[in-house]
Amino acid sequence: MIDNLWRNFLRGEIVNLEKKLIQEALDNFFSFAIKNKLSDVDPNYNDAFKVAVSTTDLQRINAVWQQKFDFKFKSKHFSASLPSLDWEIKQVMGYEEYLSALEKGDAFVSSVDNYAKFFKAARELTGQIRNTEAHDKRQINDTSYALHVASTAMTIIERSPVPIRNQESLSIIKENLGELMKNIILKENPSITISEDPDESNDKEEIEALEKADAEAEDAMKQYFDTNFASMSESISQLNSVVKNFESDMFNEIQKAWEEYLERPRDKSTDEIIEAVTGAREKIEELIHKEQEQETSGLHSISREPLPKPALKEPLQKPALEDKPNQIMLTPQQAVNEMVDYQRKFKEKFKCANWQNLAQGPFRNEIITNEINSKEAFLNNPFVNDRYLDHKEEMDPQINSELGEEFFSILSRILFVN
Repeated sequence: MIDNLWRNFLRGEIVNLEKKLIQEALDNFFSFAIKNKLSDVDPNYNDAFKVAVSTTDLQRINAVWQQKFDFKFKSKHFSASLPSLDWEIKQVMGYEEYLSALEKGDAFVSSVDNYAKFFKAARELTGQIRNTEAHDKRQINDTSYALHVASTAMTIIERSPVPIRNQESLSIIKENLGELMKNIILKENPSITISEDPDESNDKEEIEALEKADAEAEDAMKQYFDTNFASMSESISQLNSVVKNFESDMFNEIQKAWEEYLERPRDKSTDEIIEAVTGAREKIEELIHKEQEQETSGLHSISREPLPKPALKEPLQKPALEDKPNQIMLTPQQAVNEMVDYQRKFKEKFKCANWQNLAQGPFRNEIITNEINSKEAFLNNPFVNDRYLDHKEEMDPQINSELGEEFFSILSRILFVN
């Protein structure tokens, strides 16, 4: 089953969509390169390129990845294959500067990086994977290889620089991916060991045995706590009584000694000392009286000093969206995936219907079709504005929320081809 499912990524509607996306990406890349002065050469002079963008055979695209094209960046001329373009740009810019530009969301560097990742996946799909599917008829049920094929196909889908308009074919790909993952999960079930076969007849007995063991353990634990807690409570009460008796006996002895001392002859200075000590004694009696009033449930407080209050930490401040260092740029399909996720978040938080949701499907379509990349452009879109006016009460809280800010930040990070 796994063998058939990974091969489906090279068949029917799925491979037709992949081939179309690769051909459109090739064409769009050179438009991007000319626009950004990365190249001024018409790629159609190259026979391999002309075949790649016009063929109906996936395998015939593969030759274009070995071709070298002339480029110019920061006054440096160089030749590079399309999958290795990012490496050449890194050589000119420097690795650290390249990564920094990616982290800052530089549109040019992000586009080059995305095209290169897309072309690498396309080279793998049209080359090694396609050849294995076409010529190796053995049953290949290896989890690693199936995931490799699926990952390569999904990279082409997610990294496509052009919007995917054939949603039916996209649904077929996702359904096939879902079936593949289900089969892999069943195959890689961690409860099945090498030395033991799963025996369904024993499942019920094992479950009952485990439940019985759990119940016995729970009863034993309860009995232990009941016995020991009662014993502990009794010990605490005894200790409390001992402490109280000790305080009482000690105070009586001090009182007796004090009264005997008062009966002795004394001079004026002694009287002053007695007066000061008497004041201190009264304060001690007052403290002991207050302490006795604060005793609760028969438990005597051993520590006389209150516990120090923990220092209050300053509340963490959430950085504003513009302060986030990593603003990753998104292809149209990646943006769609992000917006679908936010549709669920809006629905969960604001309990809104789909047609009241800020990230609803028709809005996503308007964003991708019209290349909307800002909050202002979104709200000024005629279709969006009409629906917003019909559901203003439900949409305003979403627009003005933190989720709303995050949603609009997605628009500003989409790498549209034009």
